[in-house]
Amino acid sequence: MEVAQMIVISSECCDCDLPCIFSACPYYKVVYYVCDECGETVDDLYYFGSEQLCADCALKQLEKVEYED
Repeated sequence: MEVAQMIVISSECCDCDLPCIFSACPYYKVVYYVCDECGETVDDLYYFGSEQLCADCALKQLEKVEYED
C-alpha cells in the first residue's frame, strides 16, 4: 500500500515508562493530513486532480455557478 505524500505518519511516543505495546498504543502511529496547497494540518483531505487539498483550498479551486439574466 502506497502512502500519499501529504499524509504524515509519525511516532508520538510520550516515554510513559511502561513496556511498549507498539501498535496497540494510540501514540505509536499518529497520522497527520497536510494540505498540498496551504501546508496546514487538517482533519480531512480531498483529491482535486493530482493534489490532496483541505476543504477551503478545494473550494477555492472551483468556479461558482451564477445565474445571469
